[in-house]
Amino acid sequence: MAKMNPVTHGVAWVLVSTGTTLLARKALDSALSSGWRAVTRKDPPHRTGKHASWPEVLAWAATTAAAAAVVELLVHEGVARGWKSATGHNPPGKW
Repeated sequence: MAKMNPVTHGVAWVLVSTGTTLLARKALDSALSSGWRAVTRKDPPHRTGKHASWPEVLAWAATTAAAAAVVELLVHEGVARGWKSATGHNPPGKW
């Protein structure tokens, strides 16, 4: 593969990693909302527009935060591996 200059390499990495993360977060939000509805038979607290109980709000917040952290970690690791496979170089930054 042709060698990219460092600026182009960095910009391309930001676009690829950010785009992939946004898509994964959208899919995660949809999956979590569907799962919440299946378990509770109610919309997630952030979707109802009504006041929800503190236990519901805290359960939703904890679930989404934990899932988002895991998904972000997995997505970044996967994108970094794909980047290295496609370009032959590690992504810019701390990799």
